[in-house]
Amino acid sequence: MTVIQERPDYLAYQLRLWREDCKEPGNWRASLKSALTGKRYVFPSLMELFAFLQRQTIAGCDANEDESATGQRSPAALE
Repeated sequence: MTVIQERPDYLAYQLRLWREDCKEPGNWRASLKSALTGKRYVFPSLMELFAFLQRQTIAGCDANEDESATGQRSPAALE
């Protein structure tokens, strides 16, 4: 079995989007599944998804996928 190591300069996620209530246009939810670790993150809004991605791309080389460089809380992670 090949183990893929995380790299600070490469991120790969599978993105899923769904709407909880079709009557409200801004009511989208999202999840990301890391292609490198298999960990799944769930976001209650697109804004939280975008904030997570921004933290991941701004983070320094020693930041890990579960921690944000800004000290904000991480989204729900499911294994």
